[in-house]
Amino acid sequence: MKSCKRFCCAYAELAQICFRQGRTLFAMVPKAHAWDHVGHSLALSKAAGHVMTVNPALWDCSMAEDFVGAVARQSRRISHKNVCENTLLMYRIKARMVIKNFKKKKQWRL
Repeated sequence: MKSCKRFCCAYAELAQICFRQGRTLFAMVPKAHAWDHVGHSLALSKAAGHVMTVNPALWDCSMAEDFVGAVARQSRRISHKNVCENTLLMYRIKARMVIKNFKKKKQWRL
């Protein structure tokens, strides 16, 4: 809990220093904001007198940007008719191909 707060404060201070120097380092990304929420939820749990708490990642609803981007690209490459079904079908085919290639590479190394 204190470590979360300390990390967020240090990160914000580094961001401010870099901003003053005209450098684009230490961007205030959503993950930094989410980390602050973790510390806050732990502090609330402690203040309520709870000895134990759930894993804060339970409430994490961040998106997997790479996955969303890959599926979005696939959806743009198929017919506009039945987009949902065709996108899921193409994703399934691609997933099978990736798994098959992974298994081939794995066997070669053994």
